[in-house]
Amino acid sequence: TLGMNIGDRQYGMEYYFDKQLAGIEGSRKYLYVNKARLPLDDYVEPVDGYDLHTTLNLEIQNIVHNELNAKLIEWNADWGCAVVMETKTGEIKALCNLRRANKEGTKYTESDEYVLNKMVEPGSTFKIASALAFLEKKHGDDNQTYPILYHEFKRESKDGSKTYKYVKFDERGKNEDKGYPIDIIQRSSNVGIASMIFDAFGKENYKGYLNKIDQLYITTSFSTQLGKIQAPNIKRNAKDFHTYYNTCFGAGFTMTPIQTLVYYNAIANNGKMIAPLFVKYVTKAHETEPIQTFEAEVINEQICSPITIKKAKSYLEAVVTGEH
Repeated sequence: TLGMNIGDRQYGMEYYFDKQLAGIEGSRKYLYVNKARLPLDDYVEPVDGYDLHTTLNLEIQNIVHNELNAKLIEWNADWGCAVVMETKTGEIKALCNLRRANKEGTKYTESDEYVLNKMVEPGSTFKIASALAFLEKKHGDDNQTYPILYHEFKRESKDGSKTYKYVKFDERGKNEDKGYPIDIIQRSSNVGIASMIFDAFGKENYKGYLNKIDQLYITTSFSTQLGKIQAPNIKRNAKDFHTYYNTCFGAGFTMTPIQTLVYYNAIANNGKMIAPLFVKYVTKAHETEPIQTFEAEVINEQICSPITIKKAKSYLEAVVTGEH
């Protein structure tokens, strides 16, 4: 038994000959460290590995980590994630996944890859996806007004003998008002976005709406340098009103945060959808000349028409600069 002192910690290590484990004639030497058996006869010289040069910007990463951490403490959240993607190149400049580390919610630590793997309801962030589908179906015409805050939807039975009524509202006690699509996105109206979709595709054409979302590559799985991104698990065969209504504003299904980022980035990138890039190039150890370089994979050159992209951009700008 050998004893070692490393810093202020002590390690005990067991070393002896073991014929039985060797399974061959004669004896072999093994070193046991923390119950791990290391063969001493088959020693292989270590070889320097390659260096991966990531796309991360340490200054941006530091800001994102600190701001996310502060917001999680403020809201006493279980977990949170944040990611920064450069629009034209797809390079990920910051990536942060934090999970609560104590009951008080005062300490958060890096944890699971929420950005890439956590399936969560997109909620109102999905309204712009529905707006893209609406604008494509309407060929960019957004001059019609739609119910906002409150509306009573009606749906006929297949034989036409019954009329079903569904009262929906964003705020209790509000009377029905009207708004243009840009107002509906700015005010994040569930009633409004569903009214837009029902007008464009019909209350019975849930599959037609989903097909258009698929054509926009919003529900497409794609691969990254860190693995495959799972496609949203939208209910596709539902025939009830509520599933159709809820899907319009991102409820009743889940998707990864990175997938939401990728199609938002496509809007900012004038319709060109690219996969996120995490590693920029590879060099040999201690060298600077790249032996392999990487560029973001193009998922689709143009997910929808330029007029749709232009209007969608104006909708998103209104969210942060408009009256509401």
